[in-house]
Amino acid sequence: MLDSFLRHVTRDSYGPVSFPDASPFPAVVHRFQDSYSLFGWTKMPDLIADRGRIDAGIFTFLNLRYRSPETWKAFFRSPDALAFRKAGAAAASAGSVSSALNEVSERLPIRSNFIGVLDERSFRDLEASVPVSSSLLLSEETLQAVRIALPPVFPVCEFFAEEKAPAGLVLGRTVRDHSVWRNQAFPKLLPFEFLCRFDGDFPEVAVMLSQDPLKTEISAAQALWITGMPASEFQDLLLSAAWIAAWTRHTVRSAALDLGWVRLRFALLPGGAPVLVDAFALEDLGFQRQGVSIPFAPAIEFLQGSAWHEAVSRAKEQSLRQGAPDWRRLCTVPAPALDFAVKARVEEDLQGIARSLLGSENHVL
Repeated sequence: MLDSFLRHVTRDSYGPVSFPDASPFPAVVHRFQDSYSLFGWTKMPDLIADRGRIDAGIFTFLNLRYRSPETWKAFFRSPDALAFRKAGAAAASAGSVSSALNEVSERLPIRSNFIGVLDERSFRDLEASVPVSSSLLLSEETLQAVRIALPPVFPVCEFFAEEKAPAGLVLGRTVRDHSVWRNQAFPKLLPFEFLCRFDGDFPEVAVMLSQDPLKTEISAAQALWITGMPASEFQDLLLSAAWIAAWTRHTVRSAALDLGWVRLRFALLPGGAPVLVDAFALEDLGFQRQGVSIPFAPAIEFLQGSAWHEAVSRAKEQSLRQGAPDWRRLCTVPAPALDFAVKARVEEDLQGIARSLLGSENHVL
């Protein structure tokens, strides 16, 4: 099982376990479950049926295709890629983005920390040698639900150690010391992530602090200062994120869906080569159909009219004013359960995503 430090920096994961034939790094077996979060809350009081199964299916579907050179060759020849290049060139007044995009495409980090899957037999072999209980990953109810399906598979990711930035008070405000990141051993997670929002063919890319409860947006200058990364490497990484976001949108579009945004995070391997980390879970993908966000838009609309959401908004504002480390502690109103009809709509939309994107592969647990 995870020790206290690893448990603190991983979410819904079990491990690390070693797969020396697949990777020189430890691995984490991810647990996908039916709980969900909105507005940065932890876990909402009710569950979304089949969310974990579908989440794991999407995670596997996109990761396997992301790692396929043939998938990328087809994308580079697509109208979506041409529109992306044109929009990127038009976005820069100097017109230099177009050539930079093409140069970056030749060295895209088309590698993720997704190793593969463990089928049921492999998992039982793993269980025999590692103190991980299958009951933690599969409840009896879940096993019964999939008894007539193909053997379940479990997405497996490499584990990259992450050290929390120490926090201190300066003039009454919480300030995080990110200099600890520079002294970490490789491989290591970058302390920021890219939020790529689509309002056209080229995404607007925001840089967000990963460990910040408020997901504060930072400038490129701040990202360079925190990491000590050369500006040229940061630009390559940013343009790589834009390419990966465009590829993700193209892949989703082939299933008659669209993507409003995607969140991407990288780690650096020894030598500094980037690798995509922990993509693509449901929480990282802004699915849309006919311009409407799915599947959680009905839940968001329902909760926005609640006293809890008002309390959340006040807590976030207070946290910003005071520099408090965690706004959730300032919110004393409990999150409400969803209305039955709203919950049913969310589950229906989620099943629609699964049918469109996964098709016959929708047996993945």
